[in-house]
Amino acid sequence: FDALSRQAQGALWLTGFSVSADGRQVELSGRMLNAAALPAYLRSLNDEPLFRGRPFAQLEIKGAGGSEAAPDSAGFVEFALRSHPGREEPRK
Repeated sequence: FDALSRQAQGALWLTGFSVSADGRQVELSGRMLNAAALPAYLRSLNDEPLFRGRPFAQLEIKGAGGSEAAPDSAGFVEFALRSHPGREEPRK
């Protein structure tokens, strides 16, 4: 939570966060005022040691009304970002 709070932005906020029991899979969901804010947010998260190099495999962006990347009447876009399990180190 500390890593996420350090990257807080006024135009983007998280509405959900989950981590698998083994800590290898992460899902973030949230809302943003402008879909163009997401790449910068992801780059800033990647600067955090906890998230550095974590592979994200799936991104969904949609307006709350259902249209992709278009703000809904409330003026925000929803997103969901999911990682896939990290690569296991080969056994020696």
